[in-house]
Amino acid sequence: MKKVIIIFGILIVFIAVVFSLRFLLGGSEDNWLCRSGEWVKHGNPRVPPPAMPCAKNGEELIRVKTPPANAPVNSPLTISGEARGVWYSEGGFPVRLISLNGRVLASGTAEAQGEWMAEDFVPFMSVINFRTENNILADLILDKANPSGLPKNDDSLTIPLLLNKNIGINPDIDKTLSPPPPPPAEPPIGD
Repeated sequence: MKKVIIIFGILIVFIAVVFSLRFLLGGSEDNWLCRSGEWVKHGNPRVPPPAMPCAKNGEELIRVKTPPANAPVNSPLTISGEARGVWYSEGGFPVRLISLNGRVLASGTAEAQGEWMAEDFVPFMSVINFRTENNILADLILDKANPSGLPKNDDSLTIPLLLNKNIGINPDIDKTLSPPPPPPAEPPIGD
């Protein structure tokens, strides 16, 4: 009888060790996986899906350094990071700042800061100006350059942001809001 209890105790200890090692060394079951170009839940992740695009081959194509997701930002907004050469065309790619109701608040081009015709990551930078009368939520969208226009080549990265109130007039955003130029000076009479 004592042998059965000893064997049973050893078996329970062995099972406990195996399960402990599985969960300590095996990693979390609650995370996001890249499957066919889409982020898919694995288990019950406690964080939102990654902000970086999920490449169809599972390869990371773009990394944004600034601004971080959900950050409060001011105008002008500096965007920086690095992207693989396939994200660029002619050394750049489009960036857009879109309100949650779909209004384009600003747009521009992120420019490569090095040789963009490469398979490796190439740094990029862009500065865009926006104007808003209230603090609002918006999405910063970094579009993969797609000169062919074919939908199969489309890709983008969306970063949610909080835009801080900025009511200054910016002629680069809305030329209709620019103040008119001052009238020419009248020449002095009698000269």
